[in-house]
Amino acid sequence: MLSRLTNMAKRYRDGRHYRSRAKECRRLAEQMPASEARQKMLYVAADYERMAENLDRDVGEVDKRTPNPEAPPSRDDPKPR
Repeated sequence: MLSRLTNMAKRYRDGRHYRSRAKECRRLAEQMPASEARQKMLYVAADYERMAENLDRDVGEVDKRTPNPEAPPSRDDPKPR
Protein backbone atom coordinates (compact mmCIF):
# COMPACT_ATOMS: atom_id res chain seq x y z
CA MET A 1 0.00 0.00 0.00
CA LEU A 2 2.84 2.40 0.76
CA SER A 3 4.28 2.03 -2.74
CA ARG A 4 0.87 2.77 -4.22
CA LEU A 5 0.65 5.96 -2.18
CA THR A 6 4.17 6.90 -3.21
CA ASN A 7 3.28 6.44 -6.87
CA MET A 8 0.18 8.61 -6.45
CA ALA A 9 2.23 11.32 -4.76
CA LYS A 10 4.74 11.30 -7.63
CA ARG A 11 1.96 11.67 -10.17
CA TYR A 12 0.58 14.74 -8.40
CA ARG A 13 4.04 16.36 -8.45
CA ASP A 14 4.21 16.08 -12.23
CA GLY A 15 2.84 18.91 -14.37
CA ARG A 16 1.88 16.40 -17.06
CA HIS A 17 -0.86 15.08 -14.77
CA TYR A 18 -2.52 18.49 -14.54
CA ARG A 19 -2.05 19.23 -18.24
CA SER A 20 -3.79 15.95 -19.03
CA ARG A 21 -6.70 17.00 -16.80
CA ALA A 22 -6.82 20.39 -18.53
CA LYS A 23 -6.90 18.72 -21.93
CA GLU A 24 -9.79 16.52 -20.84
CA CYS A 25 -11.71 19.55 -19.52
CA ARG A 26 -11.24 21.34 -22.85
CA ARG A 27 -12.38 18.24 -24.73
CA LEU A 28 -15.53 18.07 -22.63
CA ALA A 29 -16.16 21.81 -23.05
CA GLU A 30 -16.00 21.44 -26.84
CA GLN A 31 -18.87 18.98 -26.65
CA MET A 32 -21.06 21.37 -24.66
CA PRO A 33 -23.27 24.00 -26.24
CA ALA A 34 -22.16 27.57 -25.60
CA SER A 35 -23.30 28.01 -22.03
CA GLU A 36 -22.27 28.93 -18.54
CA ALA A 37 -21.32 25.27 -17.90
CA ARG A 38 -18.98 25.29 -20.91
CA GLN A 39 -17.35 28.52 -19.71
CA LYS A 40 -16.86 27.06 -16.24
CA MET A 41 -15.27 23.94 -17.73
CA LEU A 42 -12.81 26.18 -19.60
CA TYR A 43 -12.04 28.00 -16.35
CA VAL A 44 -11.30 24.64 -14.70
CA ALA A 45 -8.98 23.77 -17.61
CA ALA A 46 -7.18 27.09 -17.18
CA ASP A 47 -6.80 26.41 -13.46
CA TYR A 48 -5.27 23.00 -14.19
CA GLU A 49 -2.83 24.62 -16.64
CA ARG A 50 -1.80 27.15 -13.99
CA MET A 51 -1.32 24.36 -11.47
CA ALA A 52 0.95 22.55 -13.93
CA GLU A 53 2.96 25.71 -14.63
CA ASN A 54 3.35 26.48 -10.93
CA LEU A 55 4.40 22.93 -10.20
CA ASP A 56 6.93 22.91 -13.02
CA ARG A 57 8.36 26.21 -11.84
CA ASP A 58 8.53 24.96 -8.26
CA VAL A 59 10.53 21.89 -9.26
CA GLY A 60 12.73 23.82 -11.68
CA GLU A 61 11.21 22.47 -14.86
CA VAL A 62 9.81 25.67 -16.34
CA ASP A 63 8.68 25.03 -19.87
CA LYS A 64 10.23 27.53 -22.31
CA ARG A 65 7.32 27.36 -24.77
CA THR A 66 5.68 30.48 -26.08
CA PRO A 67 2.20 31.15 -24.70
CA ASN A 68 -0.59 29.26 -26.41
CA PRO A 69 -2.99 31.70 -28.14
CA GLU A 70 -5.70 29.03 -27.95
CA ALA A 71 -5.34 28.65 -24.19
CA PRO A 72 -8.58 28.72 -22.22
CA PRO A 73 -9.59 32.06 -20.75
CA SER A 74 -8.31 33.16 -17.40
CA ARG A 75 -10.74 33.78 -14.56
CA ASP A 76 -9.48 37.36 -14.72
CA ASP A 77 -10.50 37.79 -18.37
CA PRO A 78 -13.36 40.27 -18.57
CA LYS A 79 -14.95 38.45 -21.49
CA PRO A 80 -14.79 34.89 -22.86
CA ARG A 81 -12.76 34.21 -25.99
